[in-house]
Amino acid sequence: MTAPAAAPRRLGPLALIDAVPMHRLVSVSLAVIGVIAVVSAAVGSLSYSPLALAVSATVGVGVAVAVNAGAAALARRSPHHESAVITGLIAFFLAWPSLSPLDLSVVAGLSALGVASKYLLVWRGRQLANPVVVAAVALGLAGVSSEIWWVASEPLFPAVLVFSLLILRRTRMMLPGLVFIVVALAGTVLGSVSGGAALPDALLGALVSTPILFLAGFMLTEPITLAPRTAQRVIVAVVTGVLFSAPLLLASVLHLPTSLGPLTLSPAFALLVGNLISFAFGPRRALRFTVAEVAEEAPAVWSVSLLPEQPTRFEPGQYLELSLPHRRSDSGGTRRVFSMTTAPGAVEVGLGVRVDEPASTFKRELRALQPGDQLSATRIGGDFVPPADPRQAVLYIAAGIGVTPFLSHLAAEQSAGVDRDRVLVYLLRDGGPIPFQDRLMAAGIRVIVVAPTVPDALPEGWSYAGASRLTADTLPALVPDVAHRHCFISGSPSAVGQLRHVVRRAGASHVTTDAFAGY
Repeated sequence: MTAPAAAPRRLGPLALIDAVPMHRLVSVSLAVIGVIAVVSAAVGSLSYSPLALAVSATVGVGVAVAVNAGAAALARRSPHHESAVITGLIAFFLAWPSLSPLDLSVVAGLSALGVASKYLLVWRGRQLANPVVVAAVALGLAGVSSEIWWVASEPLFPAVLVFSLLILRRTRMMLPGLVFIVVALAGTVLGSVSGGAALPDALLGALVSTPILFLAGFMLTEPITLAPRTAQRVIVAVVTGVLFSAPLLLASVLHLPTSLGPLTLSPAFALLVGNLISFAFGPRRALRFTVAEVAEEAPAVWSVSLLPEQPTRFEPGQYLELSLPHRRSDSGGTRRVFSMTTAPGAVEVGLGVRVDEPASTFKRELRALQPGDQLSATRIGGDFVPPADPRQAVLYIAAGIGVTPFLSHLAAEQSAGVDRDRVLVYLLRDGGPIPFQDRLMAAGIRVIVVAPTVPDALPEGWSYAGASRLTADTLPALVPDVAHRHCFISGSPSAVGQLRHVVRRAGASHVTTDAFAGY
């Protein structure tokens, strides 16, 4: 028998995108679209002044960064300037680009209010809505401006399409994003056709001349506004899509007004309603913790134990987005997602993290935490939960630190007395100490270890499967009934993508994945 092995290290273009910090991906994408806009205006394919575009962008970003620095100083936080740059660029794409002082003041106002809302529009430690959306609706209610969303233009369409799809894939928001696109597109096309437009023209106009794609990729994916579960995010996408197309439907089909006093139905209003629905789906209070312990489980693998201020509600296998403000943070920012390793209802909330050198500033700060330190979290979410039917056999495949959500599965089912048929294929980088070995042994799960060398001390009942690649031919030799098991795969995006292909070819029909995007 050919021995299987850990997932190959080959990185394709999409895996390389996954390695880019999320804020960096969004800021660079927006900047590239901005550069394309200036070039398009210079050659005459975009009807704006190149100078006006450049000045508007400078004002939007400059004001956002300045206000962010001042607000962070007042709040005694470390400013995350890249987040402010994103806010400024979105404001730039939303408002009318002009050298007029009035128009420039609108861009400045959107940027300033957007950044300020990150510090002020918070309820029990949770952000209520996307910062730019809040600013746009506020200025609209004040009668100062209306939304332009000039980013929806033909010369920018290819770039917006590509970057929006990349961000949807990266954030694992492809399904909700596509649902929003379909719903918003259907409503907009229906409204246009009812108004007398030909169907092909209505469809092309909705794609190119409305911000449907931009909103799907750059606005719906804002982490602070996401509902915890995919089904909830789909509901939000449907509601937002309906409200997005509502003005045209009301005017063309029902012949009704699209405003009520100062309140006008607009893309920002649609997003705001969606954000508030997402907020309602999330935790009702801020998530605050006291550090109980930070310990090294194995070389470069650390566990963090947190004592919650209030009972923390979550499902086994879900993640926690931890906030750790610190000075001179790198491009990864001050928030990071970690799978919880403990069962819901446990006294402590456990996290697991791999800290490779050179470590990010976030991980260095996390590793240096001391008992008694205070932390907060911004959200809980994820669909990587066990099957509802306890009779369903499962196959867990963990690539390195990807074992962490399985620890939560096992702890929860052990606490509930669920006697499920489980097998774990554990892919390790080396044969040294096995991370979380004691907890896996206590759970009584059958473990198959794949590593370059034989582990130092393999527990009784565990097996070593060698160091060759895990393939669709070798996996059934290790787990003969793989086709009848619900397969769960967790790890880096590149490893998960390859392993998903392996288990599908091996005959598995039920596969759930949990890629650590941006980890």
